[in-house]
Amino acid sequence: MVKSSRRVSSSGNSYDFFKVYLPDFSSNLLEIPPAFVEHFNGIIPNEAMLKDHTGRLWHVRLEELDGAVIIGNGWQPFASEHSLEYGDFLIFEYDGISMFDVKIFGINGCKKEQALETYRMTTGSSGNSPLEEPKELVAYAKPDNPSFASHVDRQACSRIYIPKKVLKEYGIKLHPDMKLRDQDGKKWSVVVSFRDDGRIYLTVGWNDFRQKHKVRMGDKCIFEFVCTSGNICKEMKVQVVHKFCK
Repeated sequence: MVKSSRRVSSSGNSYDFFKVYLPDFSSNLLEIPPAFVEHFNGIIPNEAMLKDHTGRLWHVRLEELDGAVIIGNGWQPFASEHSLEYGDFLIFEYDGISMFDVKIFGINGCKKEQALETYRMTTGSSGNSPLEEPKELVAYAKPDNPSFASHVDRQACSRIYIPKKVLKEYGIKLHPDMKLRDQDGKKWSVVVSFRDDGRIYLTVGWNDFRQKHKVRMGDKCIFEFVCTSGNICKEMKVQVVHKFCK
């Protein structure tokens, strides 16, 4: 059970993390990265507020679920109101007390203005903030095939867990000798390891791929299954989303 806290940070420090919006996992709740939870110093507030770029506040609850800390009640209305879509890039800046300042970017790399436009229509505010010029930067492209996302933690630096739920849902059969195709089209050989307890990992070869593409803790990788006849997968496309840095 999440403990409530009245402790107020006096350091004036703020901390941030990013999340890529994936509707299958983020529509009703949003998991806070485990490494970020350390900034709560063991005392997690029951309630918090999300502030969007118009200054509006949204009350949410922080909860523990299956060993993770999530933004639960209140998150779905925030996501719906801000028209979050697959691949949107969200940056959460925590003030050390109970406030998260949320910045939202679309897959074109630009800040999303949907919330601002809604705010103008409902309040009658004219708003003087100019829209940003389009940029070529893309967070990542929406996969055409079944896929899963892996947040790179200490374990994922040496091996990648492949969720069986996705394999079962799409009837995918993994070949033990796998190829990873990067965003430049280059292929890397890796081994799929099937454990006695039923868990499946990418092991030998993954570390070479990770080091070459400078994948570090805090980054996120999108793995897309490329299947042949018989729904056998011998290749996965990999997109790397590097951790946002100030």
